Amino acid sequence: MAAPSKEMCDLKKQLLKEIKSKVEQSLSGKKNSNCIIDILKLTHDADKSIVTAAIKGLSRIFTMLLAKQEMIIKEDEEDKKYKQWLQDRYKDCIQCLIDVIANKSSKPITQELAVCTIVKLLEAESRHPLKQNQGYFFPRSPLEKLLTCLLSSTQDFTHLMNRFQEYLEYDDMRFYTLEVVSGKIRETNSRVQKLDPAQRKMEEELFCKNTLCLLEQVTMPTENCLSNFLTPLPTDDEEIRATQLKEQRKAFSNAWLSFLLLSLPLQTYKSVLFMMHDKVIPYMSSPVMLTDFLTASYNIGGAISLLALNAIFILMTEHNLEYPEFYKKLYSLLEPSIFHVKYKARFFYLTNLFLSSSHLPAYLVAAFAKKLSSLALTAPPPAVMLVVPFVCNLIKRHPTCKTLIARDTEAMKDDPFLADETDPSKCRALESSLWELKTLKHHYLPGVATTAGSIERPFPKVEWDLTDFYESSYDEMFTTEINKKVKHVPLEFEAPSGLFSGKLDKFNNYWLLE
Repeated sequence: MAAPSKEMCDLKKQLLKEIKSKVEQSLSGKKNSNCIIDILKLTHDADKSIVTAAIKGLSRIFTMLLAKQEMIIKEDEEDKKYKQWLQDRYKDCIQCLIDVIANKSSKPITQELAVCTIVKLLEAESRHPLKQNQGYFFPRSPLEKLLTCLLSSTQDFTHLMNRFQEYLEYDDMRFYTLEVVSGKIRETNSRVQKLDPAQRKMEEELFCKNTLCLLEQVTMPTENCLSNFLTPLPTDDEEIRATQLKEQRKAFSNAWLSFLLLSLPLQTYKSVLFMMHDKVIPYMSSPVMLTDFLTASYNIGGAISLLALNAIFILMTEHNLEYPEFYKKLYSLLEPSIFHVKYKARFFYLTNLFLSSSHLPAYLVAAFAKKLSSLALTAPPPAVMLVVPFVCNLIKRHPTCKTLIARDTEAMKDDPFLADETDPSKCRALESSLWELKTLKHHYLPGVATTAGSIERPFPKVEWDLTDFYESSYDEMFTTEINKKVKHVPLEFEAPSGLFSGKLDKFNNYWLLE
């Protein structure tokens, strides 16, 4: 790209000086107000530095006008038309900033400046409202326009969400943002349903991506006293919903419930389930409202079911959700593919947690132990290294299941275990034995064989720590093997000097053994 000519540079410097001059002129009096229009036009300039200067100039102009209350229209006032004209230019200013954000050719740094300027003007307007009123005032219009732009269904604005996050730390901004987001989700959902399938899918994906990124930035408060406001705090006698934790959680819940009604793309669906247990459920006004979404997710199967596990379990244990089919569904997830999915470590960690209670019936624990042992026969070695201590821990917690180890497998004609049965209460696991783990004592890998042998040795007083096994892989096993110190074992009393013995060994001319 060719460097700009000297004439272009001089022209740009002159234009930047003109912007500064017009800013001062517009603030000097009514007669120079048309300078505002000239500056507004420059926000659409192709040069980044010109746009930046125009944005900063408009920010200074309207924060000053708001601070001096020069845009407030009073009854029977001579300047009524002029002040109305200023208010219209103020609206034009907000729209120009939105256009800068929405412009695909805008640089991210310029877009961030436009976002910050809108929030700055919002704060200034809250301190000096355009209309004289009594009580607390939050200007929703600039925020609604900004969020309508950021929650676009045609552009990716996730790079701006991190910048917007700092404003969500304020209790008032968080509350009104969540309220606007709820309405925007419903509005967009009803609109995209009228589009053709291909266009609807594309717009839904972008909208869901932007919306989830924004919701992820929300950090909910945990204390009842909410006073961290961007706008002026309401007086003690004013009951503002933004100051109440109950209302904040209600707004949070409405935003998330509205979002979960959308046709979520697969990757977004997984991201939502992955964060559900620690970033959504603890801050819902009533977490049980997520039951339909989570149970439907749990019944889908595959990775979706794995990711829904934790949230479902939290609703059961902490919010009294009745889900009698939980362990039956968990048992059905035990398939050979479970050792190859991306979320294998998460699944086994949660399954170990779900089976940690000593009050579970013996048939249920035996079913899981037997099923895992069966899968271990065809599982990759890193998975076997996890399954064996996992099963040993189950048996240690439930001594009744020790019959699976003690039973004489040679005396059994056929294994009574029904491998294809999906109901753990009907699979007859307690009548069987863990002959699969005993078979693995003859595995070709010494580490696996040694681990499998632990099923017949006395169990330690404490359970095996499974942390090191959740993320085990071939690389780790290979590294462990090559780092082992192997002692040299003598094969003969006298070391050979060649491939054959005697003087006729012609190979000594080519190879020497050392």
